[in-house]
Amino acid sequence: MSAVRSPVSARDNSVKGADNKVQRAPGLREASDLLDDSSAYEVVHDIEQVDASDFDARDSRTTGYSVPGPSSFTRPVSLFIGITGLALLFVAIVMIGRYTADPREFPVNEVEVAGTLDYTDRDRLRQTVIDKTRDGFYALKLDEIRKEVERMPWIARAHVRRISPDRVSIDVVEHEPAARWNDDGLISKKFEYFQPPQLGPDHIQRAEWQAYFAKFPQLHGSAGRHHDLLSALRAYQNYLTPFGARIEALREDSRQSQALLLDNNVTVRLGVEKQEERVQRFVDVYERLVTSLNGQPVKFDMRYANGFTMTRVGAGDDDAARLSDSFATLKLVSSGVGPDGAPTDRQKYRN
Repeated sequence: MSAVRSPVSARDNSVKGADNKVQRAPGLREASDLLDDSSAYEVVHDIEQVDASDFDARDSRTTGYSVPGPSSFTRPVSLFIGITGLALLFVAIVMIGRYTADPREFPVNEVEVAGTLDYTDRDRLRQTVIDKTRDGFYALKLDEIRKEVERMPWIARAHVRRISPDRVSIDVVEHEPAARWNDDGLISKKFEYFQPPQLGPDHIQRAEWQAYFAKFPQLHGSAGRHHDLLSALRAYQNYLTPFGARIEALREDSRQSQALLLDNNVTVRLGVEKQEERVQRFVDVYERLVTSLNGQPVKFDMRYANGFTMTRVGAGDDDAARLSDSFATLKLVSSGVGPDGAPTDRQKYRN
């Protein structure tokens, strides 16, 4: 609030004397005098913060009664109303949940399977989903359905969604085989190992499926080595592709010693170390030695420190014989270093 001190006119601040004449109050000057005095118009602005409680206190002192606070009766009533409202809301939510979870009120009437299925039975997949929809549309456990579908041997990924009012759609992606693993498994292009039912020992068409999957290279190795062997296979194949040669099999024993079997009856032993370097050495002599063989079964042993041996495999031997140690030496040069650097009296072909 602001208080303004201003000059007061002689009329407002005068008193009448006994002779009815207007007399100035002591200490006051004529208005004209005040108007000439510019200092008389000093304006002072004082801001005061007034607490409302001051008025209440003054009212109480003046009127004789105090301002009442919230009634002690209204507090429990408000609390009761709030608790009752929350309870009714909870009951309503429960009743709605039970109603929507009733499969008789909201059944699943259609299951839609999307995606290309080359190896999976579509009807069997659909039935797997139907078995998980018996609790009704709103009670579906989508993640549980997805996991159940992905347990099927050929399914790599699945995505399940609800479509109102009564439909379930599932999008599936199958594994794409890249190689065979041992006798009954496959490895996908994304390095995932799986066992298709078509290669199971009890499958009625197992022989037909084995012939079908024979177009993929064969990997043999210990459990858990499929990722490393598929990576090695791809690296080795990159070296051989320019010569038109294809790797039919990559075999690794328990010591992780590797051997390659090519589609032109050539076997290449790589040993347990420096396998890629040894493949490069084999590629260096491929045109000079392998091309002229015209498909004759030959075995290269690249496990020597700075050379290799080339041997002829007996006519009529199968793939196992090609990977065995029984072979006849074709071309030899004396050396005192054997496979993987071991000393030997055998001879080798120098590159």
